[in-house]
Amino acid sequence: MQSLAPAVLAKLRAFAVQAWAQAGWSDVGGPLEGLEGAAALSVRLVESWDYSVGGGLFDKYHHDTDSVLTLVVLLCPADDYEGAVFCTNEEGDEPCEHTMGQGDVLCFVSHKYHNITPLTQGRRRSLVMELWEGGMGHMGRGD
Repeated sequence: MQSLAPAVLAKLRAFAVQAWAQAGWSDVGGPLEGLEGAAALSVRLVESWDYSVGGGLFDKYHHDTDSVLTLVVLLCPADDYEGAVFCTNEEGDEPCEHTMGQGDVLCFVSHKYHNITPLTQGRRRSLVMELWEGGMGHMGRGD
């Protein structure tokens, strides 16, 4: 992504830095203890997700292992599909639905549980970028 879309990468990284500052994640503790902020993080991976009918991320307790921040960008118009709602688990294990429009970006701490409800109609396309403390050049989850 650094060579193919450097402006997009720069905007997403700037958004992550802004989200970190606004959310006060430096003061949260836990997995973020001792981290100085998003500016010090490297891109771990960038993935394109394309869901068709029946697709989704059904594990209510899914989280992005080894990453610090995750960004999700909706690439398609929201009226291209039905279902496939992005959800996070909040206090007391309560689900929170996040409505997104084309071009909207969500940034959250990667250890936060998240899922996507089943897609019931159409096609949902998104871009996911994870930031971590490791160096640049990581080739994917299996490496």
